[in-house]
Amino acid sequence: VHDGSGEIIISKVANTVINDGSGSITANDITGTLEINDGSGSIEARNISRDIKIHDGSGNIDVANAQGNIEVHDGSGG
Repeated sequence: VHDGSGEIIISKVANTVINDGSGSITANDITGTLEINDGSGSIEARNISRDIKIHDGSGNIDVANAQGNIEVHDGSGG
């Protein structure tokens, strides 16, 4: 997924890469790896079956029920 701005909601998919300029991201029930490159906006990830890698410029990050490794590079925010 490549998005300049606006909300992204994805669920029940396999390996996923999201490149987003701004806006919120919600990723649920991913049966594989999840990689997010986000300029700004909140990130919520739930029920991810493999590794998560997040590069975030600003905004909140909320991850739950991850079964793999989690790597976060956070610019700022909560």
